[in-house]
Amino acid sequence: MFVRYIGFLLGAAIFVAFAGGCKKSQPEQKSGSQSQEQAQSFTNSAPGDVIARIHWLGKKRIAADPNAAGFMGIWNMPETQKLETQTLDKLALAPWDLPRSGTNLAAIIATNASSALLRPLLSDLLQEECYLEIRQPTNQPGQAVLAIHLDDQRAATWKNNVSALTNSPITNYQSQITNLTVSRARQWTLLGFGQSQNALVQDFAGRIQRNGAPFAPNPTNYWIDAQVDLKRVSDALSLNWPLPQNTPTNITITFIGDGGNVLTRGEFEFPQPLPIELEPWNVPTNLIHDPLIGFSALRGFRPLLKSFKPWNDLQLGTPPNQAYTWAQHGTPWMHFAAVPSAESSNQVDRLADFVVRDIDPKLTVSRLGAFEKLPGTQHLKWKGVPVFSPDLNWTNIDGNSYILAGFYSRPLTEQPSPAELFPQFSGSTNMIWYDWEFSKESLEGWTPISQVVRHAFRLPRFTADPDIVWLLAVATQLGNCVSALKLESPTHLSFTRQSTMGFTAPEIPLLLDWLESPKFPSGLHTLLADPNENPEFTARPNTNSAAEQKKP
Repeated sequence: MFVRYIGFLLGAAIFVAFAGGCKKSQPEQKSGSQSQEQAQSFTNSAPGDVIARIHWLGKKRIAADPNAAGFMGIWNMPETQKLETQTLDKLALAPWDLPRSGTNLAAIIATNASSALLRPLLSDLLQEECYLEIRQPTNQPGQAVLAIHLDDQRAATWKNNVSALTNSPITNYQSQITNLTVSRARQWTLLGFGQSQNALVQDFAGRIQRNGAPFAPNPTNYWIDAQVDLKRVSDALSLNWPLPQNTPTNITITFIGDGGNVLTRGEFEFPQPLPIELEPWNVPTNLIHDPLIGFSALRGFRPLLKSFKPWNDLQLGTPPNQAYTWAQHGTPWMHFAAVPSAESSNQVDRLADFVVRDIDPKLTVSRLGAFEKLPGTQHLKWKGVPVFSPDLNWTNIDGNSYILAGFYSRPLTEQPSPAELFPQFSGSTNMIWYDWEFSKESLEGWTPISQVVRHAFRLPRFTADPDIVWLLAVATQLGNCVSALKLESPTHLSFTRQSTMGFTAPEIPLLLDWLESPKFPSGLHTLLADPNENPEFTARPNTNSAAEQKKP
């Protein structure tokens, strides 16, 4: 049944909602107060009633927003348009588990009547304003309505195509969602579904007649405005998502622009206290040198490592509680990490033995270098790799011991790091994660690094077109990105980000890895694609001069 696909569409909508340069202040917080007000209204809804609200402004309206100029500049690039078309084609093929790799997706859609009916509806969902609301009245089955703003012609297409798809056999998504209905209220088409007769459809229709729109409690100018209880959504619609036990009971996230940036804000309320152990920052300032293009600081994760099976299996001792990463301008490989640990010498020794014993044999097929532990030391090096020289070591500075790792053996310079960088986070008592980067230069580094690592371990690499072409084209448009994650209470996290397109440089290849999966929207390209179809590796060097860099 076509209705089984609704569960997948809901999951994709929630993922889009949540996928979601270094300056002397944190990202603009103006949107945060409104986000918190929306979260409060969500929390104050009738008990057991509203469990999800997602408002998507639609690409058409976002494109008309002057505050989206920078973001739309990336979205309107020919390379992004090609990737968008490919992604929608894959979504149209997914319910029937048809082939979703290669360049002939449109031809495959043309041979499958159901995919051909679904494809234009997916385009409308992207282009037009949509609003999804899910309710579960106390002790009752769940109900949901998706409202999409359409003109009469597109509304007729939706009515005809959904009716034709209702009885289409779907093998790739299973759910108990039933009672699919399509109706019209003014300029909104309403798609209702649930496990019982859907009173929410009439509620939506009444709101639209009174107010001209279905939003509750009020519309906002956010591009995406979402409030979701994931576990209750999964249970209410029998979606069977494999969620962790301590999944947030209230997730609120918003995206909006300020002209050149995307401002992201998130609030996450958990049912149980989080296992986070905060302690004073122990920044390895003597190891971090300019010219920097990125820096990240993370703390509080020791309790998680204590229960992490691989850590315990390797008998690595007391887990560390902080980690720092940074990147220098100069070559794509200048990415480094330091982890404060009183047992760094023993931990590096054990990790090095593990890599030589269990990881190095995996390089024999590609014949790209070899891991070696230098005689008489704990120092691990990856030798014989063209261009870059990754290694793992440890050091002691002023009585503080650190595990060291990097894709290059040494920094390019030993200039002091910017004086204003560390105060961005070190004075905060509840900061868990702080991240800053020049996204353009960072992405130009992560792209070849990820390709070389995939090649070394004989994993599928990105193709030249559209993957590498898109990554390098996007990089030219990126500016600064700064993110912050804070522990507001034992059960509450807050997240802010100011960026060019909503993602950091490491997250962009990960996003592409998902979009390129041959089983999209499931899995990753790196894990599911055929490694025998690997393209030749090419990388474009970072040619920007240090003079072009802005200081944090």
